[in-house]
Amino acid sequence: METTPPTPPPLRLGIDVGSTTVKAVLLDGDQILFEAYRRHNAEIRIELAGLLRDVSKVRPDAAARVAVTGSAGLGVSTQLKQPFVQEVIAETTAIQRLDPDADVIIELGGEDAKITYLKPTPEQRMNG
Repeated sequence: METTPPTPPPLRLGIDVGSTTVKAVLLDGDQILFEAYRRHNAEIRIELAGLLRDVSKVRPDAAARVAVTGSAGLGVSTQLKQPFVQEVIAETTAIQRLDPDADVIIELGGEDAKITYLKPTPEQRMNG
C-alpha cells in the first residue's frame, strides 16, 4: 500500500523581527492576504503576539508554513519552534526569483545598512 506524502499547507507566513520593528506577510501562493509593519519599542514579545493575533483573524482555521528572519529573529524562531532564515539569504533568494535582472540589493535597517552586489558573483558589504 503506497502512502501519499502530506500536502504542505498552501499558506506561507514570513515574520521579520528586526532591531526596531516586527513585520509579517501571509501569502496564498503569490497573493498577499495580510501584511504589517510595526515598531516594537523593545517589547518584541508583546508586539509579535498582537501581530500573530491579527494574522490569525485573516484565516483562523488555516495552517501555514512559517519562516522567521531578521536580526532578532533567531531567538524568536527558537521560541516558536519555526525555521530561521538568515535575512540576507532570504532577500537575495526573493530578488533573484522576482527580478532576476537585478544587479544590487540595498537594505536599510534599523541599526545598519547592507548592500549586496549580485553580479558577477554575490558580494556583500555592511556598515553600522
